[in-house]
Amino acid sequence: MRPLRQARSWPVYFTNGYKFHTASWGEGKSTYNSGVCVSGTGQDGSISEYYGVLKEIIELE
Repeated sequence: MRPLRQARSWPVYFTNGYKFHTASWGEGKSTYNSGVCVSGTGQDGSISEYYGVLKEIIELE
């Protein structure tokens, strides 16, 4: 089977006990948290971290 050509976009997404939401969804709310931190290991073994803000949540299948 090949991947589907369709993608879904979500303002809020729940997975593995975590809730993620986009920055635009959180605007005007009393609590606002769309920040993310992802860490990974490079090919040379170095550990890198990325900090950012969710602008869009896309589900690919």
